Amino acid sequence: MSTRCIILTAYLFVLGFFSAFGGTVIKGHIQGLDGKVYGNQDFTVQVVDDFITFKKRTLVRGTSGKHGEFEVEFELARTSFLFVNFQKVQRTFYAQPTKFYYLDIKVPMEGLSNKQKEFSKNIAGATIINSDKKGLNYLIDTLDYACTSFLQNNIRERKDRGRVSLFIESLRVEFEKIKSPFFQDYLRYKEAELMQFVYKNRREAFAERYFNKEMGIAQHIQKMHVFSSFFKGNLRYHILIDDKSPFHDSFNEGDLRACLRLISPYQDVSRELRELLLLKGIYEVHSQEYYELNKEVDLLDKLIGNSPYATHRLIALHIKQKITHLKENYLAPILNIKSPKGVFNALSNGSKYTYLSFFNSWDESFQEEMALMETMTDKYGDDLEIVCIAVDQDTIQFDVLKKEYGKKIRFVHYNFQSEVLLDFRIQEFRLDRYDIKAATKHYLVDPDGYLVFSPAKAPTKGFYKDFQRIIAQ
Repeated sequence: MSTRCIILTAYLFVLGFFSAFGGTVIKGHIQGLDGKVYGNQDFTVQVVDDFITFKKRTLVRGTSGKHGEFEVEFELARTSFLFVNFQKVQRTFYAQPTKFYYLDIKVPMEGLSNKQKEFSKNIAGATIINSDKKGLNYLIDTLDYACTSFLQNNIRERKDRGRVSLFIESLRVEFEKIKSPFFQDYLRYKEAELMQFVYKNRREAFAERYFNKEMGIAQHIQKMHVFSSFFKGNLRYHILIDDKSPFHDSFNEGDLRACLRLISPYQDVSRELRELLLLKGIYEVHSQEYYELNKEVDLLDKLIGNSPYATHRLIALHIKQKITHLKENYLAPILNIKSPKGVFNALSNGSKYTYLSFFNSWDESFQEEMALMETMTDKYGDDLEIVCIAVDQDTIQFDVLKKEYGKKIRFVHYNFQSEVLLDFRIQEFRLDRYDIKAATKHYLVDPDGYLVFSPAKAPTKGFYKDFQRIIAQ
């Protein structure tokens, strides 16, 4: 047997091994458009399990080789939409359990390398080298393109039931031999997406046809796309505007059963759909402050603890995290800052309170704050740790300040991690503004990680008095 045949046989054996034992494998190569190497880069593979908040979960982490080659293996419970992230580079595709994918990634390195452009990204669908016309990604791309073209080329006809039905029938014939349950569900809900124009004035019939008794809605990206479009504003516009609706009393009493019964105007609706409607409704109206935050959290906690649907429990948890974000008496965001020396956890300090102070190094007025911080450290050092986090580009001035004040106050640079700025809602993160005087933001976190003041006062505005009252209790 030739060497080439031996290598090919071994390659096929490896693929068969992964398929047999359930591992999904992503392998590939990343390089610049000009051919330059994009090697030794950390990357993650993420998935969205929740199509209401769209919070991503990391499945696996890896690092590309010195020539840009990479490979990871991980467990995938079901067909999912994945995100492969190399810093500012992101590629997306559908992946199935036990399958092997080879990705070819080309990136515009020069346009992404400037730290000033930290929020720029190169996002595109993945180029899958080992895909074919029966592959899930090819099928979905083909279907999406066909439906988009139909809608664009039939502005009037897309409201005509007969014309739309004829087009849908042609799609069914085209894809009738495809056995993938995920794709067949995707096809059915592309049909539903098209039919929304036809059923515009027959909402109850549309819900009956596609949702009332449907199972596994929250686990399928296309089902949730149509769900979100069709039921948008169900609580906000149909219930919230009615001050006499009994739903309000049930909500404020934390009566989950009554809320589920009243959330839909239709009688023949499954528990699964009612829970999704309530979850989406809470997510849509929480910022309007119509209901008290603790009432919303109460209902979410009941869904987290009692929903028979695992995906709904996860969505409820994500919504709770979202609506309590930076709210006093709730957990502060995790603050891990990476650097060449390792990962710094700003909130890991034992039994002390943590005073977080985000600042710009160029802000001369902040030195007055730091002078008071030193005084607070001398007086309350046993109970309070002060962490100053620089959030600008001037690392040289940061080093100067750290050298001068770092003996009593902990200093750390955010290391150009945009999630730090977003998690703590730090302003001017796209462009430093030298004309803004109030460039700082402060938070006080208790020893258990809960926010006490969000935001807290600056030292020059009387923070020490607020802290005195806390430790005196």
